[in-house]
Amino acid sequence: MSNQYLDFWAKRPLPDYPQIPDIPVTVIASIKKYEKPPLLFFTDEARRMWGQLHFNWVNSFPQGKAVLTEKSYHYPQNDEPEMVVLEIIDLLERVKR
Repeated sequence: MSNQYLDFWAKRPLPDYPQIPDIPVTVIASIKKYEKPPLLFFTDEARRMWGQLHFNWVNSFPQGKAVLTEKSYHYPQNDEPEMVVLEIIDLLERVKR
């Protein structure tokens, strides 16, 4: 795993990126379960842990919001476009406050 990936999840500053300021942040993450998981990552327990990881990370920001979906896989914008649009509208409203 690259150091940049690990740095991102640890919220440490990346070499070429500034700290994330106190702004509204929304993360949409899939926790959809697989009927026959092809890998350990896709087991029910792993999906639960994946959602918890996203939830904890984004909620470490003062204005963070986690949206965990069980209806989409890797591309919620394709599987649930209406939900993604509503979350973008909500994010824009939070920016206005």
